[in-house]
Amino acid sequence: MDDRLVARALGTFPHLLVSSKEYVARAGAPEKPADLEAHQIIVFGGRRRFSGWDLVPERGEATVNVNVKPGLSSNDYATIAHAVRSGMGIAELPAILCEQRASLVRILPKWTLGDITLNLLFASDRLLSRAVRAVIDAIMATVPEQARKAVRSLVK
Repeated sequence: MDDRLVARALGTFPHLLVSSKEYVARAGAPEKPADLEAHQIIVFGGRRRFSGWDLVPERGEATVNVNVKPGLSSNDYATIAHAVRSGMGIAELPAILCEQRASLVRILPKWTLGDITLNLLFASDRLLSRAVRAVIDAIMATVPEQARKAVRSLVK
């Protein structure tokens, strides 16, 4: 990381597989990780470097790599969520975004794509204005608890 930046961890959250009710009604819900290979897949990031999903079971068993082929990729979670809500397939979303998308259905609920840490990044400048410091303090005080509540409601 750039030494001119400070990172403060807001929390660590699982990434979940989700789809729309319409897509599941049309294509069926996968029952095991290997079933994902027969579905339309939407991924975060670029297609060229995508090498499948490493699914992590909730019960401490070995991680499983699923060699899915993305039909759509985007580096914007809002775009991915819109594509999923539109019935385009199954995608990975951070759990903290899934709560806000009540129309989404969790796929393979006993599996995640691992945990990702969400960080607040800001300039390490010691001369930050009071207003900027107040915003940083408010985010640090508010976001972690709201995110934990969101994750608890989705991951049981």
